[in-house]
Amino acid sequence: MINGPDYDIAWLRSEKTGRRFPTVVFSGDTDMVTMGWTSLSSAVRTEVAITTCSAEEMSNPSLLESRINDFLGRSDLRFVPLIRVVENNTSLMKLPFTEFKKAYRPPTLYYKDILAADGEAVCIERVSPENFASTGGLVLNIP
Repeated sequence: MINGPDYDIAWLRSEKTGRRFPTVVFSGDTDMVTMGWTSLSSAVRTEVAITTCSAEEMSNPSLLESRINDFLGRSDLRFVPLIRVVENNTSLMKLPFTEFKKAYRPPTLYYKDILAADGEAVCIERVSPENFASTGGLVLNIP
C-alpha cells in the first residue's frame, strides 16, 4: 500500500494480442489529491510501479519510464495513459430514469497497449489492491 491517494487496479486486455496486463487507477475527492501521482505497468510481469512524477515527466513519459526502469535495473515498465473514452449510453438519453438505470452501461475505457506498439487495450475489470496481491500481483512503491 502506498502513502498517497486511494487506487484500484484496472485489468486491461490488449485488443491485438488478447493478453491482459494491469494498470493503476487513482482516485480522490479532488484532482489535487492525485496530482503528481502516476504508475507504470510491466509488459512481462504482473506488476505495477507507483511513484510521483514531475511536470516534465508527465509531458514526456519516456523520461519517467527511463528514471523508474533505471532505478530498478529493468526495461519492462511502461506508462499506460488513458487515450479515449467511448460513451455507451447515447441512445438512452430520452428514456425515463428508471429505464435508463436498467439499461445503463459504463463507458468503455481505452488505454495505450504496452503489448502492441500501435494498439489499444480495453479495461475489462477493476479490482482492489488486496485482490490484485492475492492473485499474485505486485505493487511496487517507488520514491
